[in-house]
Amino acid sequence: LNQLLGHEKDIVSSLYFTKFPPFLPVAYKKQGDKYQHLAGYDKNDLNEVDAVGLGCCLIKARVFKKIEQPWFKWDKESGLSEDLYFCQKAREAGFKIYVDAKNPSKHLTTIPISEVHYEQAKKALQKHNQGSSKQGLGA
Repeated sequence: LNQLLGHEKDIVSSLYFTKFPPFLPVAYKKQGDKYQHLAGYDKNDLNEVDAVGLGCCLIKARVFKKIEQPWFKWDKESGLSEDLYFCQKAREAGFKIYVDAKNPSKHLTTIPISEVHYEQAKKALQKHNQGSSKQGLGA
């Protein structure tokens, strides 16, 4: 909490990861009209992003005062979750969104999901892809 407060940003989230493999970062960059999980990030710094999950996020009150309600809505038409809907509205209102990757949070589910799970899943996927490409070459 103190680390996030220390950034003095309007919207800042701790980095955390999805609950299911491949345990991707719950932080997004927009590519065209789609949000993509953050592919790479500086582990020792703030990363500016287009959207974050709001599970471990600080939002200054002035953000809520500036954007129209509803602040959170599952938008069936666009397919945006409540978190992405809020972040899109905040960015449209001129706010920047940051994710702090220095001390990632755990995503609580039946077990706490951490960056370790993400790294393990990434390695397993790379190993799987290497094996698949060798098989495809007749090895």
